[in-house]
Amino acid sequence: MDILKNLKIFKDFYKNINNGKQVDLSGFTDSEKAILISETNHFFDKKILIVASDLISAGNLENMLIALGHKVQVIKDFVKINYSNLEWQKRDREIKKAEQLSAQVVDYCLGDSDVMIFLPSTINQNIFDFETIYFQNLNFKVGESYKREELLKSLINLGFTRTTEKPLLNEFLILGDILKINYQNESYVVDFFGDEVESITKEDKTKLDNLDIKATMLKFNDGLVEENLFINIIKNVLPIIFISEPRHILDEIYYQKIEDSSNRNKANKFITKDNFFLEIKKIMQNYAIFREIYLDCGENTQIVNQTVGARKYFYDYKSLISDLKYYQENQFKVVLFCGSKDSEKSLFNYLAQQVRGIQILDEKNCQNQNGIFITDFNLPMSASFLQDKIVFIGTDDLIKKNAVKINKYVSKKSIYLPKVGDYVVHELHGIGKCVQIERLKILNYEKDYVVVEYRGGDRLYVPSEQLNLLSAYIGSDEEPKLNTIGGIEFARQKERIKASVKRMAFDLLKLYAEREKRKGFVYEKDNYLYEAFEKSFPYEETEDQLKAVADIKKDMESDKILDRLICGDVGYGKTEVALRAAYKAVLSGKQVAFLCPTTVLSEQHYNTCKERFKDFMVNVEVLNRFKSQKREVEPILQRLKEGKIDIICGTHRLLNKDVVFKDLGLLILDEEQKFGVEHKDKIKQIKTDVDVLTLSATPIPRTLQMSLSGIRDISLIETPPKNRLPVQTYVCEYSDRLLVDACKKEISRNGQVFIIYNEIKTIDNFASRVQDLLPDAVIGVAHAEMSKQLLKQTITKMYNHEYDIVIATTLIENGIDNPFANTLIVINSDRLGLSELYQLRGRVGRSDRLAYAYLTFEPQKVLTENAYKRLEALSQFTELGSGFKIAMRDLEIRGAGDVLGREQHGHLTKIGYELYNKIVAESVDELRGQKRKEVKEIKLDIAIDAYISSDYVKEESERIAIYSKISDLFTEEQLEQLKVELQENIGVLPNETLNLMKIGLLKNLAQDNFVQRVVLNDKECKFILYKQENIVTDKISSSLKEYKNEASLIFEKDPIINFKLNMTLEEKLDFLIKFLA
Repeated sequence: MDILKNLKIFKDFYKNINNGKQVDLSGFTDSEKAILISETNHFFDKKILIVASDLISAGNLENMLIALGHKVQVIKDFVKINYSNLEWQKRDREIKKAEQLSAQVVDYCLGDSDVMIFLPSTINQNIFDFETIYFQNLNFKVGESYKREELLKSLINLGFTRTTEKPLLNEFLILGDILKINYQNESYVVDFFGDEVESITKEDKTKLDNLDIKATMLKFNDGLVEENLFINIIKNVLPIIFISEPRHILDEIYYQKIEDSSNRNKANKFITKDNFFLEIKKIMQNYAIFREIYLDCGENTQIVNQTVGARKYFYDYKSLISDLKYYQENQFKVVLFCGSKDSEKSLFNYLAQQVRGIQILDEKNCQNQNGIFITDFNLPMSASFLQDKIVFIGTDDLIKKNAVKINKYVSKKSIYLPKVGDYVVHELHGIGKCVQIERLKILNYEKDYVVVEYRGGDRLYVPSEQLNLLSAYIGSDEEPKLNTIGGIEFARQKERIKASVKRMAFDLLKLYAEREKRKGFVYEKDNYLYEAFEKSFPYEETEDQLKAVADIKKDMESDKILDRLICGDVGYGKTEVALRAAYKAVLSGKQVAFLCPTTVLSEQHYNTCKERFKDFMVNVEVLNRFKSQKREVEPILQRLKEGKIDIICGTHRLLNKDVVFKDLGLLILDEEQKFGVEHKDKIKQIKTDVDVLTLSATPIPRTLQMSLSGIRDISLIETPPKNRLPVQTYVCEYSDRLLVDACKKEISRNGQVFIIYNEIKTIDNFASRVQDLLPDAVIGVAHAEMSKQLLKQTITKMYNHEYDIVIATTLIENGIDNPFANTLIVINSDRLGLSELYQLRGRVGRSDRLAYAYLTFEPQKVLTENAYKRLEALSQFTELGSGFKIAMRDLEIRGAGDVLGREQHGHLTKIGYELYNKIVAESVDELRGQKRKEVKEIKLDIAIDAYISSDYVKEESERIAIYSKISDLFTEEQLEQLKVELQENIGVLPNETLNLMKIGLLKNLAQDNFVQRVVLNDKECKFILYKQENIVTDKISSSLKEYKNEASLIFEKDPIINFKLNMTLEEKLDFLIKFLA
């Protein structure tokens, strides 16, 4: 890119490389790394070798580098060293993987590929003999003689295959004295006279004097060569190397090396961690590796990109215009990448009316130091280099098509979806690794499969419509032991765990059985006052809110004691749901306690209640440390005892012995994960006698487990309020430049900034420093050790927008609902828990403005593994409604031992969290006398194209989300809902995707009716049923009567329903659905 030629950050980088220094890079996003890598390749004319931290980062780098004109090879597969000892089926598969890897390496070493990306899991392999490509070649010269047998042998050794048709890539054909060969996708004809080369001609008739052919593949070695593929590439190519997150990568390589040594039955005593790190450090020193996180290995220079992250607009032109004006005022250069001429034209016409001086980028103005420019070039992701005041806004971040909404219709079992690279659990075959999504063509029809690899390299191809049998493995932070396909080991484990779980489920049910024995209070049906209260809500309720309210009403109007978890993201309307339950209780003469973990949150709820109930004659009060004991607290306690207070909000102060209710009916418990053990014990005592509603965005794992397993009821609020946008989250090193820039941007759009600084002793010093950096800003400070009057005054001023910046401890984690606050900066975020960070992020973005969260850590700090995972989870789960996923990831990071006990944790590591929960739920149902249907595999032989193409849905994670939905289709109504959702969010539904949805519905209907196999092709259309006591279900029986001319039941080895249908295959598929629906 010519616009990058004179950037200071690049000049510093190149200068250090020329001086032979190693460079620590920090603060670079994947897109910024890709641009730096691309420019480095052009500047030095050297190939680039990258070690990415994970598959997502590798994909981001690959997409960006391809957009920048590079040919990229990504090494995703690890090829097993002793493949020659495997059974022939597995050996063939490994050889294919090895051949693919060989082609990638050769193209990088000798061909056009200028970038290669390794993953930590693919570095440590040594299966090739590198002498093949550097010391073997074949040179044809006109006039030289060659013996035919040696010539054939040489071509085969170099990786060519003999063919009898027109040669394709790396193939050759011999016709008498003519040799035709396809080398590097060019066709050549070598004409012999006897053994002598008479002429060499290219396909375009160009005559050559000679043809030099190098190896097209590497030879396999015996697996015992000491130097691996990665090191061999470095030594032979001498590339410039970039390593992301080196400390974590080194750990992965080291443990993999030990495992490989063990697998080869070698002594592994010599592989100590220190020795291994020294070995890698030597490579770094010898081959100039550049890193982004500090690793102590010799003299190095740090280069920091002080960035505030790549902002995502997604057609939010209001925020875009605001930011462009800020950039313009501060003399930035901004380039908007539109991806097409049409987009460039329409965006230019729109922005030209709002932003002065905007220009189309061309050769004349591309070297301008500042200004706003638009180009039709496609750059997928955004990037910014603040040191040089330059910002690129990428195509996908500017005008990206809406992502698939994966949160609607989510069932409990699909809350945490697997993705490629995850360990997964199949309900029948056990733990494997999800390696890819593959489209297979069988009998001329294409279908998508999720490929799961098991022990010994065996692969299970799970049809995409059966994804409900798969779940992501959550159970331990260590790698799980893989099962074997069809082995009895996993079935035995499940039976042992089921026996143990039954004992645990029996104990868990005791408490709730006691509650069920005692009949609860039956609340009155809705009256005109309640209906008026519902209508007075000033916003439009979401679908999930209405469903949660309906569930609660149903519980309250029965004699069942209410015990329900309302799980919804911050700002999704949980409080309104709770207030409707509270008013229902008040109208029936009961009192309500609204229990909160913090003073600020209790004050927030009190103000909300006062506002909502002001026209409905409800007496609301609050008990917290803002109230003085004698003057205010004692009168409140007396009125509460006399029943003159209907709803009381408060902190754990409500749990004191002096708090006496006249007739408490409902306890609303907000953010229970914040209460201590002592307070939870007191809450338990209250819960035995009253109805309980628990609200949480990130429930604690035990609550989550009990809700998912059916012991407690759960309502999910996953639909965001109208016009709500996801908070853009960036994990980065702290710098004053970042803080100043982020604050100035927010203040320039008349917003407020929250800075979380969780050290009370030094918070005032930090506030003074921020005031020095931003002298014009009005700054407030809030923490728990302030006097109650000063704290209340600070919070009031914040709500009144009297502060530009509020510097606070995690005190504001709950209870701040301020639509003006749309930027959050967390200092030392690695020291906070995952739930805390998520709640803090929820303090911003509570309006229709785009909000930003910067989770910072100290420069050059090596993060602990758990801190790294926490921050990674926050940056991964940025979409609206991620609270439940955060809770699941919290369980994964912390491990389940702390919350479920050692025995149950042992079970989790064997079968994973989701299947474990299913077994608990089944055990609970059995103890309650309810039977569940046994899961049986069903075979679908349907000769129809059925898949989701990458053109329709690009991201694998989004395709898996849709597969999961398809596997959960049980009614035609659900099918129609999903059709509408996909068409609204992505576009017109391709026929093959609609076919896949119909097959998913047919599969579930067939399973419910004990069908073991469905056959549908041009010749046959039939159901094969399982043998059982009642051969046909009521549904099949009625359909056989209704469609007696089209369907007939016959008895062979298995019962079969044959269909005689004069229709197209698609019409037959529709008929089979109608037959079972």
